[in-house]
Amino acid sequence: MLLEAGRPSLAAFERARTLAPADGDVLLGMYAAMLASRDGDRAIRELDALLAQNPGWIAGHNDLL
Repeated sequence: MLLEAGRPSLAAFERARTLAPADGDVLLGMYAAMLASRDGDRAIRELDALLAQNPGWIAGHNDLL
């Protein structure tokens, strides 16, 4: 909800990732929060690395485009 409201949300997604490290929705939300906080280079770099390890993750590829 923070992200949708335009509020800083990266810390919340990072915390959620510690609780559910393999949850794709949490990961994509975290990368969206990075983009929203003007850290797009990091988001792309991390998502690209994750996709290299998990090339079959279609949702990740869709968000990278």
